[in-house]
Amino acid sequence: MSPMSDDRVIRHRGPDRLFHWITAASVIVLLATGLLPQLGVHFDWVTLHWIAGLVLVAAILYHLVRVIVRGSLATMRPTQADAAQLRALLGGRPLRPGKYTLAQKAMHHGIALLCLAAAATGLAMMVKLDTPLWTRNPYWLEADTWGGIYVVHGLAALCMVTAVMLHG
Repeated sequence: MSPMSDDRVIRHRGPDRLFHWITAASVIVLLATGLLPQLGVHFDWVTLHWIAGLVLVAAILYHLVRVIVRGSLATMRPTQADAAQLRALLGGRPLRPGKYTLAQKAMHHGIALLCLAAAATGLAMMVKLDTPLWTRNPYWLEADTWGGIYVVHGLAALCMVTAVMLHG
């Protein structure tokens, strides 16, 4: 298909690509600063980790506002056409998908859920850090609750790494 073809599907415009690149960069920094110390690579990782986390949260909020303002929430909702595409694919005769395939929508929802879980738990964990914005308060929640927060945070990160490795 030529670049000037009318059959071209534009999946992401410039601001959307910028959002994805910022998200990808912040997630890579978060994974590196979260995993490398566990592998024995020692460096001052905490500040870099929470700053990258705030960048990710800002990117997520930007994306949500942009999607709501544009009224494009429905583009990621599974539709009857997705069901027809799936039936055709299972029958050995794939149809041309719309803007996003059902698999792309499922991957988007899965990664979005994992990012939101990691972001929410990461924001909660920030109360245990001294930052220029506040003084730490490690007693904000009970020890068992903190344990659950750490498990959800780590599990979300692990699932994201696994999903990306399997997908790409």
